[in-house]
Amino acid sequence: GRRFPVELAVTAVPGLQPTFTAYIRDISRRVATDADMKATTQRLSALVENLNAAVLVENEDRTIGLANTHFCEVFDGPADPDQWIGTECTEAVKAAARLLADPETFLRRTNDVFDLGQPVFNQEIAFADGRVFERDHIPITVDGRNAGRVWVYRDVTSRIDVERQLGEARDNALAASRLKSSFLATM
Repeated sequence: GRRFPVELAVTAVPGLQPTFTAYIRDISRRVATDADMKATTQRLSALVENLNAAVLVENEDRTIGLANTHFCEVFDGPADPDQWIGTECTEAVKAAARLLADPETFLRRTNDVFDLGQPVFNQEIAFADGRVFERDHIPITVDGRNAGRVWVYRDVTSRIDVERQLGEARDNALAASRLKSSFLATM
């Protein structure tokens, strides 16, 4: 014989003598499926936690299902990401807006993205402290129905600064070239 998990249901049968019926069902498949689901959830949670981005997973009822540590740091929230779980996303959005250069635009754009319900990538979000993030919005659907959303925020401040510096250097080089051409034309 071999061991396997079972579900046992016992029911008392009315009568004079204590009599019971019992049903035993092999639940090996369900236990294996639950173990697979738990392992998959743990892998995805580890992935989200270790991404170099602030990540928030929103449930279909607009509550927070998952957030990573980076999200807590970026949006000045509780240090433990688990404290976000169950929070209304609308409240988290309002709390985040206070950190931004233009809170009203952020709130409007967030509502527009939500209402559209389509993926949105690389939407720039400027913070009041000068940092710049790009935001992605990825709707999650299961069997054609809304199962939540993923919001990803990446710090692109360094890239923006380099692009600005390159633009200034290009402008300075063009101005110097014009001055040189003007000087040579007068000789």
